[in-house]
Amino acid sequence: MPPRSGCWGLNGSGKSTLLRIIAGVDKEFNGETILSSGYTIGFLEQEPQLDPNKTVKEIVQEGAQEAADLLAEFNRINDKFAEPMSEGNMNKLIERQGRCRRGSRPSTPGTWIPAWKWPWTPSAALPGKHL
Repeated sequence: MPPRSGCWGLNGSGKSTLLRIIAGVDKEFNGETILSSGYTIGFLEQEPQLDPNKTVKEIVQEGAQEAADLLAEFNRINDKFAEPMSEGNMNKLIERQGRCRRGSRPSTPGTWIPAWKWPWTPSAALPGKHL
């Protein structure tokens, strides 16, 4: 895991402003910031701008799109099992199903949500939010 830093202080002391300046989000300030070579800055907004036309579930799904896509493909494959097919086609379908399952591994360490749990994860994480 890469090194991380934090900023502590009383409410209203300028922590968020400082971090926004360092991240390059706020440009209106006196002075300059210099980032050493090889370093990067990540910044997560306290109050991100969300699309008001989307539900919470849709917004969460955007962040887990890979898992949602795998689940959709897995479900399409399972639907096809109900159709008559040759043994060769059945084996190809089983192979595709296996690729979906293997593809549900994390692309970013520590962020894995199994695709099969995706539809329930946002609801479990945000109870009472009418997802």
